[in-house]
Amino acid sequence: MNNRADVGGTAFLSAPVPVTGGFQVLNAAAFSAAQQGQLGTSGRNAFTGPDFYSVDVSLSRSIAVRRLGDQRKLCCGRIFSTFLTTPTLASLIL
Repeated sequence: MNNRADVGGTAFLSAPVPVTGGFQVLNAAAFSAAQQGQLGTSGRNAFTGPDFYSVDVSLSRSIAVRRLGDQRKLCCGRIFSTFLTTPTLASLIL
C-alpha cells in the first residue's frame, strides 16, 4: 500500500534549514507513520518544494458547421499539462 504520513502539527519550518544537498523545508517532528492499513492524514501531493511551479496550457478552436444546423459547432482542443514545470533535482530531506 502506498501510504501517507499523519500530520500532527505545522508541516513547514518557519525558515529553510541548510543541509547537505539543499535545504530542509519540512518539520520532521510534525509527521508520524499512519496506523497499519490506514491512509495518513496528509493529502496526496500536498507538499511542494521551494521554487516549484507548474503551468498548464490549453488551445481550443470552435468551428461553425452549417450542415448540422445554425447552432451546431465542432469544438476541438488540446491540453498541455505541466507545460513549464521546473525540475526538482534534489529529494526532500527529513
